Amino acid sequence: MLPFTIEELLGAFEVYNLAIWPMQVVAYVLGTAAVLLVVCKTALSGRIIMGILSFLWLFSAGFFIFALVPIYRPAYAFGALFIVQAAIFLAFVIKPRLSFACGRDVFAAAGVVFIAFAMIIAGVVGTAMILYRDANRPATA
Repeated sequence: MLPFTIEELLGAFEVYNLAIWPMQVVAYVLGTAAVLLVVCKTALSGRIIMGILSFLWLFSAGFFIFALVPIYRPAYAFGALFIVQAAIFLAFVIKPRLSFACGRDVFAAAGVVFIAFAMIIAGVVGTAMILYRDANRPATA
């Protein structure tokens, strides 16, 4: 059983998304840039991709800390974990030890699934949730 209602969760999503507008557009641009850097590799691709990931993880931390804490206190812990992960990604910007490449293995397939979820499916699901909530709100007279 969740310690908050679906309406409270959707409300948190709504408040956060309105507060960070137009960051959603920036996130799509950065995500697309990261994918292009994998496909069209440069000497700095790995560092730039890790910098993008670090930046986006910090925004995820903001979601947990600023949007969810009012309805779920343990969100502080999730936000702190995202900050730690962002710091790890930043360490790979400074001292790169990872490389990104296109492939035809299970890891590449998993990457495609995660990218598709983040850039397509999550937006569709989020929109559907808001439409569902709005359709089920009681009419005000």
